[in-house]
Amino acid sequence: MSESSSVDAPPMPLARWNRLATWIADPSQRPTIEAFQVRFLIAATALGFAIALFSLVLALAMGRPVDACWDAAYAAGVIALLVPLRLGVSPRTLVWPHIALLASFLLAVSVGDSALHPEQLGWFVLIPLITRLLLGVDTRYSKRNLLAHQLGGAAVALAGPMLCIALVRTGHTFHQPDGGVDGVAAILEFVELSAAVLGVVWIFDGLRRTAEAELAQLRGLLPICAWCKKIRNDAHEWQRVEDYIGQRTAAVFSHGMCPTCEAQHFPDEDRH
Repeated sequence: MSESSSVDAPPMPLARWNRLATWIADPSQRPTIEAFQVRFLIAATALGFAIALFSLVLALAMGRPVDACWDAAYAAGVIALLVPLRLGVSPRTLVWPHIALLASFLLAVSVGDSALHPEQLGWFVLIPLITRLLLGVDTRYSKRNLLAHQLGGAAVALAGPMLCIALVRTGHTFHQPDGGVDGVAAILEFVELSAAVLGVVWIFDGLRRTAEAELAQLRGLLPICAWCKKIRNDAHEWQRVEDYIGQRTAAVFSHGMCPTCEAQHFPDEDRH
């Protein structure tokens, strides 16, 4: 039986990450907001892991073993933070552990040698950006709580570079060799930072358009069983109407009985 719909299929720029998200922490079993946050965290983790590996290779090539160790530690850390997602922990609970890991990593790398590298401090812009994109979509936060989280992200982004400058000026660094290619290192640093920022924005935009397509589908034609009235989701699994809509909207269902069903199933009951 063929099905037609006036609703376009959801955009799939992040199809591979959606499959990965399903394997790690199936977003289809979570409410819409949490599903979005799960997909974002997993895709951003994959991006961070790839950039960390690239930085690791560059650090080894430039003779910066301390930076290489920090790159490896960060790559392992972001993968480790996927374990709580696998165990069912709410993604918004993991936002600040991710921020703390990223801030600690950036601080450690920025004090690798005795010279201050301003291009490295630009990485701290990722902290308020990720905080805003990941928590800004969560309608469960009040405006005051959301503002507090955003100000917290901005405070970390400001405090990080200031602390780096203070540590370098007081000589509290790892005193590793600078590699002798400052110009090339600065260009590569800019390329990596640009890739990270654009990657995070691209992930958010792709997931936002996917979520909008899912909501549009709720307003359009849904594949529903003519007998049991279950709805087929994107994973080709059949869900109760309550579960399907409840995971994609803020709707809460209460169950009662209409007069027709009451008369059919309880004909002898006193309705007065």
